[in-house]
Amino acid sequence: MTIYVIDDHPLMREAIAMVIRRLRPTHEVVELDRVGLLSAAIEKHGTPSLFSLDLKLFKSLLTW
Repeated sequence: MTIYVIDDHPLMREAIAMVIRRLRPTHEVVELDRVGLLSAAIEKHGTPSLFSLDLKLFKSLLTW
């Protein structure tokens, strides 16, 4: 199983990934800081079975 953690805040992303790795050590966890990297990650790691997505990520992309 491959789990993608997508969050633009490094500490939050790392914390979520760390918890998942401890709870599910046999699963692959892929960390991304932006959605734009998703296509390349899918090509490299395969289709995700589960996402952890920052819901405010898209709002932060719209504000300059």
